[in-house]
Amino acid sequence: MREIVPPMLLALLGLTFVLMMPPILQNAERLIARGVSWTIILRVLWTLVPQALCVTIPMALLYGILLGLGRLSADREFVALQACGVSVFRIFRPIALLALVACAATAYETIVALPDANQTFREITFNIIASGAESDIKPRVFFTSFPNRVLYVRDIQPATGWRDVFLADATQPDHTTVFVAKSGRLVIDRAKRSVVGTVTRFDPEPFRTKIAAEVRDFRPQDFLEERRVKRLDRCSQFTLAAARLALADSELDLAKEDRERIGAMMGSALGGVSHAEAQHANYIRGGIRAVDPGLALTVFTGAASCNLAIECGLQGPNSTNGMSCASGAMALGDAFRTIRRGEADVCVAGQLDPAAMAWAAANGFKSVVNNRPDFEGGADQPTSAAIEAAAKAAGLRYAFLPVAPALQSAEEIARFAELLAELPKPILAFCRSGTRSGKLYRAATSG
Repeated sequence: MREIVPPMLLALLGLTFVLMMPPILQNAERLIARGVSWTIILRVLWTLVPQALCVTIPMALLYGILLGLGRLSADREFVALQACGVSVFRIFRPIALLALVACAATAYETIVALPDANQTFREITFNIIASGAESDIKPRVFFTSFPNRVLYVRDIQPATGWRDVFLADATQPDHTTVFVAKSGRLVIDRAKRSVVGTVTRFDPEPFRTKIAAEVRDFRPQDFLEERRVKRLDRCSQFTLAAARLALADSELDLAKEDRERIGAMMGSALGGVSHAEAQHANYIRGGIRAVDPGLALTVFTGAASCNLAIECGLQGPNSTNGMSCASGAMALGDAFRTIRRGEADVCVAGQLDPAAMAWAAANGFKSVVNNRPDFEGGADQPTSAAIEAAAKAAGLRYAFLPVAPALQSAEEIARFAELLAELPKPILAFCRSGTRSGKLYRAATSG
C-alpha cells in the first residue's frame, strides 16, 4: 500500500488540476469580468471538482498500481516476498481493497456529488445573472444580450426604473413586434429558470417519475394559419414550427429554388400517438362519430415530413424515421446521405472553388462539368480557367458548359448528353446551387 498510495494521490492531484484548468480559466474570466466577489468565484470553481474526480480517481488508481508494482518488480521485492512465504493473492489483497475504495468514491462522485455540484453551479450562476442583468442595461445604449430582442432605454432612475423604453421582439421568424412604453423595469421569474417541471399534459400520479421538460406556452398560431392548426396534431405543429425557424435561420428562399430537389427528412419517437390516445377516449365516450375524421392523417410517424412537404411545397425525397431518442440524429444522417447520392442538392455549395477539385478526386469522381458562366456571381467567383487548372492537377477531366439560370436550350441539353457519354464516370456537375445541373441531367437522360 505504501508503494501505491503516495503516487496515486500525487497523480490524483496532478490529473485533477490539469482537467480543471480549462473550465477554471473560462468561468473565472467570465465571472471576474462581471465583477463577482472572490468568495462566489471560489464557490463556483469548487463545484467543478466532482466532474474532474469522476475521471481522475480511476486514472490515478491505475497509475499508482502500475508504478507501485513496477517498482516492486524492478527491485526484485516480489521474489523476496515469495521466498518469505507471501503468496501473490496476499499481495493483491490490499490492492483489491484499495480498488474497492476507489470504485466507491467514483460512484459517490458520479451519482451524488456531481448532480449536487451541477445544481449548485446552476443556482449560483442564475443568481449572478439575475442580480446583474438589470445593471448591464445602460441608458441610450442598445442592449442586444437578450436572444432575438433589442432593448433601448432613454433614462434610468434608481427609484422608478427605466424611462421611455423601446423593445423590438424578433423571436417570431415572420415578423418583428415593437413595444414602446413610458416606463418599465426588468423582472426575472425565478420559477421559470428551468424547463423541467411537473407534468401537466396528463395525470402523472400513477407513475414514479412526475417531472418532464414539456414545451409550454407554445402557440402554433404564431407559425400556422388557424385552419391548419385545427387539422394538425401537436407533433406536426412542432414539425412545421421548427421547419419555419430553420428556414429563417438558413435564409433559404424556397421561391428561388427547385422544390423537386428539396427533401424533407424528419425523426420522431412516437409521432401523433398522443392525439390517437385522445381520440380513443372520444370513441369510448361518443362512438365512431366522436373521432376526428383526420385521425389517420395525423397519427402515423410519417405525418411529420409529409405535412412539412405539403406546407412548403417540397417535392424531393421524403422520409420520417421512428428511431426513438436517436431519431433526430438519424434524420440528419438520412439528409446527408440523400444529398451525397445526388437525390437532393439544397445544401450543395453554391460555387465550387479550385480547392474543391482535390476533394472531388479523393471522393472518387473522374470528371467535372462546370455549368456556371464566368463572373455570374461577380468578380469573386472563381473562373473556369482556374477551376480547370486545379481539376487537371487533381487528375480530373474537365468540361465547361455555361448555362443561363432561367432556361436551358435544346443545344445545351444535347451538349450535356454528349458530355455524359464522353467523360469518364462518375461525373460531378455543378452550377450556383445545383439546380441547373440537375435540370440538365434530367432533360439529357429523360429521352
